[in-house]
Amino acid sequence: MGARIFGSGERIAAYEVDDTELAAGSTLGCPKGAIVIKASGAIEKFYSSDLGATLLSGASIQFWDGPTGAARAKIDGRFRIHPDNQVYSYWIDDGVAVSETVFVLNATAETDQVAPLTAYVVVEIRNESHQKREFDCLFGAQLRGDTSRDVRAVHD
Repeated sequence: MGARIFGSGERIAAYEVDDTELAAGSTLGCPKGAIVIKASGAIEKFYSSDLGATLLSGASIQFWDGPTGAARAKIDGRFRIHPDNQVYSYWIDDGVAVSETVFVLNATAETDQVAPLTAYVVVEIRNESHQKREFDCLFGAQLRGDTSRDVRAVHD
């Protein structure tokens, strides 16, 4: 196994694992729910403890070559797993590095109310080569419909 522990390994530690060796992703929780992450880095499910239901599933980002439309594979990936987030770093092309950070909102509100169920995916894309790179990307998710209420997804 290629996992490395950063820190003392006691209370707060980060683990780094090659993406070919990760059997399962993280489960990150907050007062209003949790997200379960697959070994591929995709969000398997976004669960609301208030509703007792999965609100959405299969959230992931994919890349394609701009000029040809050919899929860009995620290569040489590494997961860095922290207690409050998971970072997946990989390459999609010679010189194009991608880093996906997933975490849930665990903020303390200034009132007695608990912060709403919120998950974040931060994607950083860096062209570390000296050549122009063209690609398209899509971030998508499947709305589950496990609830009797309408589910609304918002992005910015």
